[in-house]
Amino acid sequence: MTASSNVLRASLAAAILAAGLLVLVAAANPAGAAFPGKNGKIAFATVTVNSTGSNYDIWRMSANGGTQQPLTSSSGMDTDPTYSPNGKSIAFLSNRDGTTDVWLMDATGGSQRRLFANQMKDEYAPAWSPDGKKIAFVSNVDPSGNGNNVDLEVYVYERGIGQIRQLTDNTTDENHPTWSPNGRKIAFVSSRDGDDEIFTMKPDGTRQRKLTNNSGVDDYEPDWSPGGAKIAFTSDRANFDGEVYTMNSDSSAQRRLTFTQASSEPAWSPDGTRIAFFSARDNENSNIYRMTSTGGLQTPLTTTTFSDNDPSWQPLH
Repeated sequence: MTASSNVLRASLAAAILAAGLLVLVAAANPAGAAFPGKNGKIAFATVTVNSTGSNYDIWRMSANGGTQQPLTSSSGMDTDPTYSPNGKSIAFLSNRDGTTDVWLMDATGGSQRRLFANQMKDEYAPAWSPDGKKIAFVSNVDPSGNGNNVDLEVYVYERGIGQIRQLTDNTTDENHPTWSPNGRKIAFVSSRDGDDEIFTMKPDGTRQRKLTNNSGVDDYEPDWSPGGAKIAFTSDRANFDGEVYTMNSDSSAQRRLTFTQASSEPAWSPDGTRIAFFSARDNENSNIYRMTSTGGLQTPLTTTTFSDNDPSWQPLH
């Protein structure tokens, strides 16, 4: 599995759903970092079915899985929600305008709008900075207008001045950016050494450092704990299938939390005691689960007959 394959799964799923086939698919990416606060609601992407067919939309639910309600209902595919640090906004992906772009909406689903217009197309993996003033994302389109790159790179959009800066520049895919809660680092995934591995860098793109090093398997989907001491991530190192792990932010003490060969997309709770994640452990349906930060009490929050994924936990203040 490469970084680009993770990003493009959403586009593949859209094509399949447009054909009217309901299948088990995983959406593009996990949410960004968990920011400190009280545990609020959990946003997630789910397959919805209506008179015109089926599609992905964004829903939200309480932390125990109750009161599930839709936030989007567009003609496109809406996935990958991620709450802002103050919990009042959600960034997400949508292809409702023909290309996959980063969109914003209120935490209740109102005021849906594109993050930026006419600067780039085909953006993925939005991740808020801790101060809410910047959003990191990945794209394979050069913002200077020189056409598509052959690889995905990490960019940052500064909301106040409308400026886009490129942070990585390699001949392989860079993916899954996520800010540390103190804003001093961005964790991301790179396939520069042949496998997907987790790296960190400064917010200006310098001092890139490799955290994981597992030849022949992929480590991906990093998510910082709200205190910044740990990173949850997905790894294929066990039987070449996704499982959720944690490690210290310096890459030490790597620990496996799930043992189902079908779990991914970890998302820390704002209080740091829980991790929400996606699992297809029943081999038929994919649902959102919750567990303790050490892997205990793994409990399903959704029980759909289709597909739920991309959990993101709302911080309350």
